[in-house]
Amino acid sequence: MVLQNCLNKRSRLLDLIEKINSEIIKKKTRNAGKEIIVTQSIDMVWEEYLYILNGILYRWDNCNSLINEIKEFLKLLDRKDDERKAFATPPRDVADKLSYEFESLLVSFSKLNEEPLIIEIARHINKENEQKLRKNCYKKNDSNGLYWELNVLRNRVAHSTPGYYTIHNDMAARYMSISSRISMIEMNNSDCVFKTGLLSYRYNSIIRQVVQEQIIDNHSDKPIMELLFPNSKPKGKGKNNPVVLFMGNVAFFDLNNEFYELSSDLFDYMINQVEIFDEEIA
Repeated sequence: MVLQNCLNKRSRLLDLIEKINSEIIKKKTRNAGKEIIVTQSIDMVWEEYLYILNGILYRWDNCNSLINEIKEFLKLLDRKDDERKAFATPPRDVADKLSYEFESLLVSFSKLNEEPLIIEIARHINKENEQKLRKNCYKKNDSNGLYWELNVLRNRVAHSTPGYYTIHNDMAARYMSISSRISMIEMNNSDCVFKTGLLSYRYNSIIRQVVQEQIIDNHSDKPIMELLFPNSKPKGKGKNNPVVLFMGNVAFFDLNNEFYELSSDLFDYMINQVEIFDEEIA
């Protein structure tokens, strides 16, 4: 259901893109042969925006294709037992490609919410559409908003992650590296959960609480990872070779179901922005 929702929104986005491009071609046709002074305009901003947008769609299509490839592989597994849950390791090369594409998708999408691009678009649209544009942007003061979901995910794929350790002193323990690499796939009937080492903001109330209390309410300038994991050195027995812990059964980001849930929100964001271009250019 969520996948089909994403595909419908993707189709809507492509229709809008085609409509806008057709309008621009008509303008160029009408002005063919005329001497024109080239100035920065909404049409030129659209061309810059479209370059980013096409990159996002390219990465999303690759992610979707690779997810389907892994699912087809899982169907071929011969499971003779009747256990309700089973675990599998996908083909490493395919799984890693999915992680690479997802990382690129996150970084590419973050460009659409950056202030320089928003300011440039706002310069060439009317006041009413500027209000729509600003309203559509993700807000930093909303701890339940998509800004922090993307911020937590993107920062972990765009920057190297040091070691994070538990605060317990009896036995030294380190959390597994926080990355988008798929560690395992859990299959529960027809559902597949692609477990990564990324933190899941959507399903992790601890992260939302830290964002609200420390960053929003108390204006802390510490990186969120330092707030979540204050212990950066191993303590206790065996600190030279600490025990490695997975992030937990709730904290991990699912590169299947959660990917499509996140994608649905991202498509909404892009459609809202592109509809503004459509109004201005049409």
